[in-house]
Amino acid sequence: MLHDDDAERLKTQFPGPLSGEERRCLEDLRALLDFVLDNNLSIQLVWDTFGHDYEEVGRAGFDLHKALASGFWPKTRNFSHRGD
Repeated sequence: MLHDDDAERLKTQFPGPLSGEERRCLEDLRALLDFVLDNNLSIQLVWDTFGHDYEEVGRAGFDLHKALASGFWPKTRNFSHRGD
């Protein structure tokens, strides 16, 4: 488990803050993980869904806003916000 000193060290390498859209993306990913764990589903669902999103955001230089502006729609979208 990571501790406060780990978080401080990581903040120098990966400074924030997260944008609202980035936070939503991570909340959707967390909801997907919770759904898979709660329902004892295959890890393949996680790899397939997150892998798609990771690849597309990676093509945009890991800039989520740029990826979304190009028409990218995350497969994880709406796992935490149904109907949005």
